[in-house]
Amino acid sequence: MKCKIVRFKINNMKTNLLFLMLLISIKVFSQECPCVKTAIIGTDAKASPIHNNKVVAMDNVTINLGESINLYTKESSGKVTWHKDDKLIENTLVSPKETTEYTVKSTLNGCPEAIAKVQIQVRKPSFEDMSNDVAVFPSPANDFVTISTSNEEIKSIQINNLTGGKLKTFEYRNNLKQQALNILDLTSGVYIVTIEVEGNRMITKKLIKN
Repeated sequence: MKCKIVRFKINNMKTNLLFLMLLISIKVFSQECPCVKTAIIGTDAKASPIHNNKVVAMDNVTINLGESINLYTKESSGKVTWHKDDKLIENTLVSPKETTEYTVKSTLNGCPEAIAKVQIQVRKPSFEDMSNDVAVFPSPANDFVTISTSNEEIKSIQINNLTGGKLKTFEYRNNLKQQALNILDLTSGVYIVTIEVEGNRMITKKLIKN
């Protein structure tokens, strides 16, 4: 049932019974349809149909690849559901791997469906492969990979997968400028190697494991 503003034009109020029946009808209609905000009775009564179902989604946001974010609404009045590609999302804690648009819907009995959209942008890591300060070799590698700097000491090395998950972390305090790492337990694929050198400078490299 679609909600409408109740309109009625009474010319001469022919009978009290008719007026009483009209008031009863308005009361029942208002109870059945929560969208009714007002009923206008009188000569030349005019009003636009309105409803009280609304939804305001969260702002568009940017996250790093591998991060999660909880979808939420700033304001809503009905039953709220989230959707991706017209499919219902049961868990609103999402970890998109690429920029994704989500739709939130508010459903209120008797009211038109309210819809809002939000875009989650995903920032992917960039590789500084043009830097000659640090070398990662061989790449592709099978069992061991060597990290070597031109003249700076290595403070730490971290290996992540492409979704940002930390797989291996190594810290050094003996002024190393070259270090071999055992990667035999890593599965074949592409990984991100972040090398911290003196001065807290971070250099990111790509590693391919056979």
